Amino acid sequence: MEKKNKATLVVGVLAIIISLIALYQVMAFEKPEFEEGVTEEQVSSIAEEIAQEYSREGEPLYTGTGMGFTIEFSNGDRHYISGDTHAHWEMETYIRDHIEPDVSYITGGNVYTPDLETAGWMAGLVDAEDYSIPVHYKTFPFLDQEYQDFEDSVDKYREEGLTDTEALEIGKGEEWEHNGVSVHYVGHLTMIFEDPSGFTIMVDPWINTNPHAPDEWRNNPEEWPEIDMILVTHGHLDHYTPGTIRDIQEMHDAVVIAEWELAGHMTNQGFENVMAVNKGANLNRQIFEGMGASGAIENMPEEMTIFTHWMKHSSSPATALGEEFGIAEDDEIGH
Repeated sequence: MEKKNKATLVVGVLAIIISLIALYQVMAFEKPEFEEGVTEEQVSSIAEEIAQEYSREGEPLYTGTGMGFTIEFSNGDRHYISGDTHAHWEMETYIRDHIEPDVSYITGGNVYTPDLETAGWMAGLVDAEDYSIPVHYKTFPFLDQEYQDFEDSVDKYREEGLTDTEALEIGKGEEWEHNGVSVHYVGHLTMIFEDPSGFTIMVDPWINTNPHAPDEWRNNPEEWPEIDMILVTHGHLDHYTPGTIRDIQEMHDAVVIAEWELAGHMTNQGFENVMAVNKGANLNRQIFEGMGASGAIENMPEEMTIFTHWMKHSSSPATALGEEFGIAEDDEIGH
């Protein structure tokens, strides 16, 4: 039994090392030059440190599971953000029949999420009244699927009478408007929504190493738009970037909404104004203020609601990888 446990630990350690090296190679794709880069040797060394000191038998830090959102804006317009997920029961029941979104943003691209053909089928399950928009594809070299795969899939299911939604493409870096709601699609799953009242929400802030972020935004927080609220779908390094969140909070005192375990991890890192919630909640300004939210929450319209949803995806941060990978400190967690 002891030999078996040791073998399991070794395999787990090797898996983490290989995964982190692969993640670094991915993040290096079309990435701008930084003054202080992270070499493959350093990533490997950090991975060994994580396996030996920060993990449980080679496991990364566990911070729960991912969480999707629907934003109901002050004018009643509802936008569903699936987050990184495969199809799940809530799409065809609760979200489709109860939430009834006007617009859905469905992750695709394969490898970490379903491919775009499957994402089109998922869009049919949600059946947004107006548009279904694919996100999270063509960011990394192996996420090279084309938008047309998504559109063809949606069209197929619409012709079969299974959905009325219409596929729509928003280019990376483009802004789009729906019923008075402004949407800036930065790229991957980083989006900025502006309510007709002016209240702004950023989903999954990932800027400095996001290949689609505007060049003038990189390492230059003063150029970022004002953000009142941050929604974090999960803890992976291309969605959860503590340094970016910290900068936004320092400038605008934004309130952060995250799933319970990830929010607890952030609190342990020293973050404030973080609301720990879970799936199935209907949250408005009064509830957030009752939970202790402060700062920019005072700008949230009374008519706005944040719904939280199931998301079939893991949520473990790549702890101790350094600021370039979105983590603040090497010793951010205890032993």
